[in-house]
Amino acid sequence: MKKGSALMHTPRLSRSLHAHLLALASTLVALGVPSAAPPAHASTGTITVGLLGIDGANAPAETGPAITEALRRAIPKFSTVRIEMSQQDPVEVKLVFGCTDEKPDCMAKVGKSLSVGRLIYGSLRKQQGTGVYTVTMKQLNVADATVEKFITETVPLGLLTAGNPELDALVEKWLRELLIDGLRGSLHITSEPPGATVQLDGAAVGVTPLSLNELEVGEHVVKLDLPGHASMVRPVTIRGGLIHELTAQLPPRRIATAKPETGDRQPTNWSRGLRYTSYVFYGLAAVSSLAALGTWRGYVGAEDRANAYLDQLQRDLTSAGTVGNYRSFFTSSAQLSSCAPQAGLATSASYQGYLGECQSGNSLARATTGLWITTASLVALGVTSTIISAVIRRPEPKPRHPDKPAAPGEPVEVTPPPAPRLQLDGVAPVVTPTGGGAVLSLSF
Repeated sequence: MKKGSALMHTPRLSRSLHAHLLALASTLVALGVPSAAPPAHASTGTITVGLLGIDGANAPAETGPAITEALRRAIPKFSTVRIEMSQQDPVEVKLVFGCTDEKPDCMAKVGKSLSVGRLIYGSLRKQQGTGVYTVTMKQLNVADATVEKFITETVPLGLLTAGNPELDALVEKWLRELLIDGLRGSLHITSEPPGATVQLDGAAVGVTPLSLNELEVGEHVVKLDLPGHASMVRPVTIRGGLIHELTAQLPPRRIATAKPETGDRQPTNWSRGLRYTSYVFYGLAAVSSLAALGTWRGYVGAEDRANAYLDQLQRDLTSAGTVGNYRSFFTSSAQLSSCAPQAGLATSASYQGYLGECQSGNSLARATTGLWITTASLVALGVTSTIISAVIRRPEPKPRHPDKPAAPGEPVEVTPPPAPRLQLDGVAPVVTPTGGGAVLSLSF
């Protein structure tokens, strides 16, 4: 595997907790930290975000609180975001939950304790041999424990002072990148036949084909209506920075007909039912293939960004004269494929960016593979239903005429009995540990 294809999980780090962990936990419990699941506000356009603050343990004591206070002052400027500000020191909170290495799974527990859908946290570290500091801030999706967006920026120490207008402007820009730019996605809706009216969360937004941009992330409900066709209601989940595809097959609405006057029971038309079933399978296969294309496109983007971060990391190490220490990392396909953590690179912003893109790319690659397998299975089921429908197709009944008695002396024509006809009596699914199938009951 080439260098740029390496996609991996976040590195695992281990640190020991301080001896007063139990006391801090008791303090938080006494303050009443909630443990409810994060509420959903996507349909109202409001995003609930927990702001943990800046960990300034590796910087002068006044710098971390200065950034945290600037974050508090910037919060009212974002009307579509409801932010729950943690009143505890971020270092203490991470100690209580055992999240000193900031693993996404562990930080998601902190977000759930604040009853929020997103969690923003960060750290401040000094660059060796310089007078500047690196600020890293991350936006975590609490529901699935993934870092959806992060920023890394280098600032001078003189900027990190309380009440500094330049710091306020910089913090507002960071929050906008994390909360506004990172919490929106797009949805492209098509229907067959086209021209269906589209409602999003109960409000009319246009007709198909339709592209909706700048949608808030989270759960939405899409409804399609077309005169003479069946309506469709489907929930969709919008993810930040992604383009989602929704394709709907709207079958004609059936018109009720009067029952025939004869008391004869009409046989079940299995051929027609299987033909409609094949249409459903083909429609689902189309949706699955479009979803696979979307996840594949996201994977390609993550791969390109991972390449860029790796190239930047090589340049940084070359400038520092230490690239030789990591030659095996850059030349080993096995290490790049598994994205194994590298000692000594954890503080590098380029390496952290590489790890984040790798994790995202791996998830998208697995999703793409699963969607293509699902598409192939649905196509196979559709083809099978089409073939069976053609085999058991029932001929149209011929009109009956009353029998006329033969005239005297006229030869009597004897009508032979109808030839045996294949008829489907029933279909039963069969599932075994090694596969599945169907049992057909046929009669002549």
